[in-house]
Amino acid sequence: MIQLRAVDDAQVNFVVITYNMPCDSNNQEIAKWHASVAMTLAHTEFECENIIFAGDFNTTPDKLAYSFLTETVRMTSAWSCLSRFPI
Repeated sequence: MIQLRAVDDAQVNFVVITYNMPCDSNNQEIAKWHASVAMTLAHTEFECENIIFAGDFNTTPDKLAYSFLTETVRMTSAWSCLSRFPI
């Protein structure tokens, strides 16, 4: 995790997190816990609401960890952008 701040007086700062979630597709509660810990750390360590959370989450839209990040934490997923920007 790193926190970046604007050089000028813009008062813009954000946190960049890169994360590799352990791959255990059979235990979505553990995956949700990992996502929760990473997000809690970002909010408490940096006291910042602007977060870029990137990485390999080893989850898909039908999994608990994904719904936690997109519905509970309300993050935007790259998966949701694929239909607008096909590869």
